[in-house]
Amino acid sequence: MFDSPTFVQSENVRIAVHHAGPKPGEADKPAVVFMHGFPELARSFKHQMEALSAEGYPVYAPDMRGYAASDKPDGKEHYGMPKLIGDMTA
Repeated sequence: MFDSPTFVQSENVRIAVHHAGPKPGEADKPAVVFMHGFPELARSFKHQMEALSAEGYPVYAPDMRGYAASDKPDGKEHYGMPKLIGDMTA
């Protein structure tokens, strides 16, 4: 689950996203998105992702910008709430 994330583009930043379970269009349950804080990683949700995906939920956990395989732009202006919301929208 955590060996090969897919990447989404959010403006000029690539965000690594880990996925487990079916794709949203293939499931009869809503998608679940886990978002970590400081100083965690998407890997922090491994057990929850395994349990929910086994129940048929599409589950996603991004490595937030600045962490793990996601891009790490320089400058605090790249880490405000509008940027993080944009990443989740992407």
